[in-house]
Amino acid sequence: MEVDGTSILALANMLRGEGSENHDPAPKGLPRGGLNPGSINSAGTADRPRTAGKAVPKTATDEIWDEDEVEYNDDLDMDPRIMPEYDIKYSQRVSSDDMYLPSATHASIHDSDSFSISISLPKTKSVAEVDLDVTKTEINLRSPLYRLKLPLPNCVDETMGNATWERDLELLVVRVPILRDG
Repeated sequence: MEVDGTSILALANMLRGEGSENHDPAPKGLPRGGLNPGSINSAGTADRPRTAGKAVPKTATDEIWDEDEVEYNDDLDMDPRIMPEYDIKYSQRVSSDDMYLPSATHASIHDSDSFSISISLPKTKSVAEVDLDVTKTEINLRSPLYRLKLPLPNCVDETMGNATWERDLELLVVRVPILRDG
């Protein structure tokens, strides 16, 4: 099928409704051209007051939860210890097939097998000073100088993970495999 300029113009005129005898006028309240993105939810909005540049106070009906329904863990707010710097790196097992043969898998973050969290703990002399607890959804780290409660981006298999202390760098590296559904 060949498409030339006159065909495209004829199609554009047809979509605009020009030259059509059976074209119904736009329903009441809608623009002349009929429905368009600007006409979405335009019915009934003309009588509402507009607050240009003003913050609209949130009403009780807009809130998802009441304050008494939300658990708040304020032990971290009261804790004077420093939250250490950390870095999360994803990793994936790659074979020669993945490198040289075309495959349906993609090298993306969603295909990762595990990730490692590197936690910088300056002035920590020994790993014995660090208390580490890894659950399926978070990491809790406590030491005399630092505290970290880190929700994990994926569910992990806490029984298969490991942690190593790099004394020269004062760095704790926690490696955990990602749990996949199915």
